[in-house]
Amino acid sequence: MFNRPSLAELVKQSETDLTVNFPNSAARQRGTLLNALARVMAGLAHGLYGFIQWIFKQLWLDTAESESLNRHGGIYGIYRRPAAFASGAVTITADSGTVIPKDLILQTATGIQFKTTAEVTVIGIAPAAVTVIAVKSGTASNIGGGWKLTAAIPIAGLRSLDTAADGIGGGGETETDDDLRARILRRLRTPPQAGSVNDIEGWALNLPVVMKAWVRRNLDASANGYYQIVLYFTVAGAGGVPNLPTAANIATVKAALAPKLPATVNPIVAAPMPLPIILRLRITASPAIKTNINEAYKSFVASAAAVGDGAGAGTITLAKIIETISSQAGSTPFVVIIPAADIVPRFGEYPMARDAEFVQ
Repeated sequence: MFNRPSLAELVKQSETDLTVNFPNSAARQRGTLLNALARVMAGLAHGLYGFIQWIFKQLWLDTAESESLNRHGGIYGIYRRPAAFASGAVTITADSGTVIPKDLILQTATGIQFKTTAEVTVIGIAPAAVTVIAVKSGTASNIGGGWKLTAAIPIAGLRSLDTAADGIGGGGETETDDDLRARILRRLRTPPQAGSVNDIEGWALNLPVVMKAWVRRNLDASANGYYQIVLYFTVAGAGGVPNLPTAANIATVKAALAPKLPATVNPIVAAPMPLPIILRLRITASPAIKTNINEAYKSFVASAAAVGDGAGAGTITLAKIIETISSQAGSTPFVVIIPAADIVPRFGEYPMARDAEFVQ
């Protein structure tokens, strides 16, 4: 094993070499010409050692940094996912004949802006719908259903604008080095196999809109005993927390996968069924500790959750929940009232944490 010498060690080595080659030269004495030369040479060598060390890290996928990591992935056709724009539907309530123009800016009370992707004319008394896309990319534009929006310019006959039930989602940040590295390593460890389960999951994960993906096989009796292949996925919600995809997200994934799928493979692309996880805790603690417990618990569930396969996949263990709470509660005693056992999602279910409930 080679240990990179420190700057002080290189200075000492340079002084020793100059002293050996130039006896009685006072190379170790500060202020002399040879001492200054020794320090210059040591500084140059130290910089070269640093560069060589950095170059060495870029050679290996598990230590490569941003630019080099991009190149490693490019060799296998895996590229960093860019920031994605949230999209979804908005319900329009307006007088018959009201026209909502394309590229109309709509915004929330908090200033999140979207623009319409097409012109829509309201016909009759029934509410109409228009597809919108966020003005800015990122997770900040992901909002739920029922949000009130206002038009940036007055529209005659327009009464209200509300986000559809499944909200506006799919916005995501630029992929991090760790997430890109994980996808490249996944490709190396599970090479393509002409449309296998791993292939379909990998193709989905390469799409900017997809945060997590799982392929589950369901033995469908109506299909003569053949497995029914279902691709479930999540998108980035507010704050980067996994959220259920909208109908528009599902359509995007279907369209992107279609050219890649073998003729004999036709998976169902669907949103997982939410499985609300309720945590009820008996504890006497300060509001700060309760907030930390709630955030840690929700973060744990978000990172550990997976779509159930009917055979134990995606299980959230009670022991891990207790461990997560303990990490924030410290020496404060507590009792977990709910859940009373491990949470095992059924086929197609996806665990999603609600805010923790605290009782005395």
